[in-house]
Amino acid sequence: MVRSLTERLRRQFNVAVAEVEEQDTWQTAVLGLAVVSNEAGHAQRQLDRILETIEETRLDAELVDRQVDVMSL
Repeated sequence: MVRSLTERLRRQFNVAVAEVEEQDTWQTAVLGLAVVSNEAGHAQRQLDRILETIEETRLDAELVDRQVDVMSL
């Protein structure tokens, strides 16, 4: 389940995705996503679209928490 989701998100949104925690826990997945943009607002909208897609297409999954860090150089 996690592998197919991460691959689909990579293809559809051109985003870096990795399972970053809970690899040994059954029925739990923690994903890390990275979006690079020259505008923080664009990156935030992209992440919002990704999360909406997960919620709409993976009815067997529940989004429990979300943490966003914006880094600017």
